[in-house]
Amino acid sequence: MDCTPHLFRRVAAIGVVLLGMIAAGCATTSRTVPVEEVRVVDKAVLPQGSFVLVHRIWIENWHVQMYMPWFDTREQAVDALREQAASRGADAVTNVACIPVPAWTRVPKVFCHGDAVKLTPDGLRRVAEAAAS
Repeated sequence: MDCTPHLFRRVAAIGVVLLGMIAAGCATTSRTVPVEEVRVVDKAVLPQGSFVLVHRIWIENWHVQMYMPWFDTREQAVDALREQAASRGADAVTNVACIPVPAWTRVPKVFCHGDAVKLTPDGLRRVAEAAAS
């Protein structure tokens, strides 16, 4: 009795399952948002429930213990936050905090961190109202 057809079917079935898993993984990656559309929003404008946390930028994992991205100006640091948020599909950054290098080092650098969030319809409305006032 030849086992080749059964073996071929099993290998083909495993291949189909693996391709399906790869396709599902690709389908669940976050959508990149244009950096220009990512806003920096004051925490006071967004009450709980008006956003969904996507990622805590530069403070969520162990890499911060090894590397902190320092920038020459606060504007550069906030722009980098917006880029990180956009790459994760967030449309706003909130809870932004910037920490300067101690003055005694004589190196004018700044580190900023914040929360990348996806705004709900209520959050979008609140941000629009805050921008209009």
